[in-house]
Formats: sequence, structure tokens, C-alpha cells
Amino acid sequence: MKWETVEALREFLKEYKPPGGVKHLRMLVYGPVGAGKSSTISSIQTALRGVSGIPATGNAVTDTEASFTLKYKTHRFSNGECPPEFFNFVFSDIMGVESEQGILPEDIQLALQGHVKDGYKFDSQSKIEEDNECYVKEPSPEDRVHLLVCILNANSPDMAQGICKKIRDIRQAASALGIPEVGILTNIENACDDIEENHEKVFLSKTLQSTMKALSSKFGIPVNAMFPVINYSDGDLDGNVTLDTLLLTALKYIVIYANDLVNGTLQSPSSPPAE
Repeated sequence: MKWETVEALREFLKEYKPPGGVKHLRMLVYGPVGAGKSSTISSIQTALRGVSGIPATGNAVTDTEASFTLKYKTHRFSNGECPPEFFNFVFSDIMGVESEQGILPEDIQLALQGHVKDGYKFDSQSKIEEDNECYVKEPSPEDRVHLLVCILNANSPDMAQGICKKIRDIRQAASALGIPEVGILTNIENACDDIEENHEKVFLSKTLQSTMKALSSKFGIPVNAMFPVINYSDGDLDGNVTLDTLLLTALKYIVIYANDLVNGTLQSPSSPPAE
């Protein structure tokens, strides 16, 4: 992995503009309950600004079985200045994947196509109907999803079969629409005893490599399309170079892959980042 400075990564993301007049890229973030979706979104905002901001609403208890996120919510990222300037990409957060309840694959497919409006409250028993006020009949290019981002907890690699099946179904739905996917691996500092808090040595962890291969085999996400990160905790107020580098490196490649889809010249995530 060729590491860039935090400043260079921020500059790339600040200057990025989608092609073809598209106002912003949209990433759909999903994963099992407790994987750290909200924490990852908040940590990315911190890494972009260099200081902690108001966190994305989530559940502080990571082993809960029920999803805290119930509504379809879009997160925009600002540079922290006044007046704020926003980056040209957004993350849409959805209800967590659960074995028995959770978001329906049909709702995710409609969200991928841009048919779900911000603020829609998911119903684990029935999908959104066309007569719902939150149903978008004619999605704009900005409403549509350009990349699927699966958040997985490295400390909980073993998941119920029902959750694994739903994740595979979601991946297949995205694949059928030509939407690429990457994985973000959270909680690596607790899952891997040999992880050092140095971004240049993260990939030297044999435990992490083994975990990434196991998850790749289970869900089909290529190992070199998985990005391990360390999220900020509640008490962190200032930036951390190691955390920022991991988070912003993942974000850079997320933007690159989504940009390729908009360009119509999709580069599969099976092609690794430059060494």
C-alpha cells in the first residue's frame, strides 16, 4: 500500500468533483447491527475536518440485536468552516441487517435505484410502496447510489446464517444494477492483538489478513476492496494521524470507484489500489 499524507488525502477529497454535471456521489452504507455504521460515518467527518464534530446517531452498545437506525438518512460532510463548504459526496445510512427483522432486501434495492427519499422510516414487515410520500418516482442522478459500502466488525467475523444470506442478497441486487461494492472493516484494534497504532504496519497483522480473507470468502468482497479502519471513540476530540490516514485512504478509493461508475467506465474493486 502506498500511503499518502493526511493533507494530500484531504486535498484530493476537497477538490473532487463528479463528472457529467452530477452534483454529488451517493454511497449506500449498510451492515449487520453493531458493525459500526454510525461510528464510521462520524469518524470520517472527524478525519475530514481534523476535529471531532456532532456524531451520527447510533447505538453505543455494539452487541445489540436490534437496529438503532430506523430512517433513511443522508449524511453530508462539511469542512468545518463558517460558512461551511460541503464535499461532493454523501453517505446514506440505512437500517441494520438483522436475521429475523431489519431492513428488507426489496427496500435496499429501491434505495439503490434512488426511489427512497431521505427520512423514510423503514418497516421490517413491508417494503415502501409507490404511493408513499417518500417514494421517488423519477430519481435524479444524485438520488441513485453509486457505490455500496458494507461495514463489517472484525471482532465479530462469525454471523448468523440469516444475516449472511441478507448481505449476499444485497450484494447480488447491487451487482445486478452494475453498482460496485467495497468493505470497511471496523474494530480491528480490538480484534487483532498484533495491530499496532501505526497505519504503515496495519497490513502486517497476520490476524487481520486472516480475518479479511475469511470475510472475503464468506461475502465475496475482494480482499483488496476491503479497507481496515480504526474509528474515533466518544472521548476523542482532536485528530489522530493513524486514524485519519486509514479512514481517508478508504474514503479516497470509495470516491474513485463511485466516480468510475458515474463515468460509465467502471473499474472493478477486484483491481487493487496502486502499490
